[in-house]
Amino acid sequence: MNAMHKTHTNRHLTLAVAARETQGAPEQNIDARDVQVAHVLFLDLVGYSKLYLEDQARHVNDLTRVVIETQEYRAATERHELISESTGDGMVLIFFGDPLQPVRCAIAIAEGLKQYPHLVLRMGVHSGPVLRFTDARGGQGLVGAGVNMGQRVMDSATDNQILVSEFTAQILTGMSEWTDWVQDCGIFEVKHGVRMRLFNLCKGAVGSRQQPRAKRAEAERSGSGWKPAVIAASLITAVTGFLTGVIR
Repeated sequence: MNAMHKTHTNRHLTLAVAARETQGAPEQNIDARDVQVAHVLFLDLVGYSKLYLEDQARHVNDLTRVVIETQEYRAATERHELISESTGDGMVLIFFGDPLQPVRCAIAIAEGLKQYPHLVLRMGVHSGPVLRFTDARGGQGLVGAGVNMGQRVMDSATDNQILVSEFTAQILTGMSEWTDWVQDCGIFEVKHGVRMRLFNLCKGAVGSRQQPRAKRAEAERSGSGWKPAVIAASLITAVTGFLTGVIR
């Protein structure tokens, strides 16, 4: 492991997204008043599992190099506003400052990938509630819809695509500099049948104009548009998912 990858690894904190490692651990006080809003960027290396072991290591090292050289990563790290975690075939960056940080970071990563044509990524951005806790190994973990739904957004993306959730899209489309970047893709069904309205982040050579690979929701196949009812449903889904993650 090179020094650069060690530096990245040392910043890692354990994320509790699916597995619950806290079984048998001492009881701890989890206070809902400690909820924070996290701004999440998930990255996935396309085709990673099909690579030879040495090629997997090279892909991860190259991706790490691209990520830690971005201005957003460096700035957030200096302000102690970033948690980064390897996911095996990619990574997740969790920002606790500006909600546009993961968006700008995703664009910078896409630009940086031009020097590494062998790397093909899909990325997803979302903001939502998270709660920190201490896991069975004494490290910090995170639960909440902010992380879970961020992964759902990324899972829906195709090769070289950057997808953002409705929450993130609302922030972006409120500023003139971002209106040309955001395209409404419609409502899609993700894991566990959850419906999400997804938006494509694409301009020039950054991103992909292809449709998300997730299954389009039945109700959306005959219509389109950004409906207030969908916004309310998305917020309810996020809150419900977060509370479920804390209670379990």
